[in-house]
Amino acid sequence: MQLEPLGIEEMAATGGATHKVTITHDDLTNASASQTLNLAVTAAEMNARCLYSILKVPFEDLSDTDLISVTFTIDDTASGAAGLMASAQVCRFGTEVGVKTGVAAPASWTTGYTAADTITATVACTAGKQLVDLNKGELWVYLQIGDGRNAA
Repeated sequence: MQLEPLGIEEMAATGGATHKVTITHDDLTNASASQTLNLAVTAAEMNARCLYSILKVPFEDLSDTDLISVTFTIDDTASGAAGLMASAQVCRFGTEVGVKTGVAAPASWTTGYTAADTITATVACTAGKQLVDLNKGELWVYLQIGDGRNAA
């Protein structure tokens, strides 16, 4: 997984995103049907929201066509489960969602963080399958993170 800050031109082109997170099948290492990935850490007086995600390559296990579901949600403690982006299907054999918009005004954006928090991606797949078996897939997540700690 890679978190990268965006430059001014990229921010304008993405509708105001300040960071891009790239998640690939290599990041999914759990020998179970679910995993949580830490995407970014925030501090008190910061705010954040997920603008959208783009499915660049559908997730799949090339040797198993019975894997019919891989979903992502974007969460944090302040906004709760799926508080930044509701579930998006990203499996080739499911009804994949190419672009998924985030929650327009989550608590982490409207009121900001009062303490440190972690933005996470919660990943789940078909029951009885293992995320570690995925050998294809890439998702881009665009975040807007504001920092009011040095505001005058």
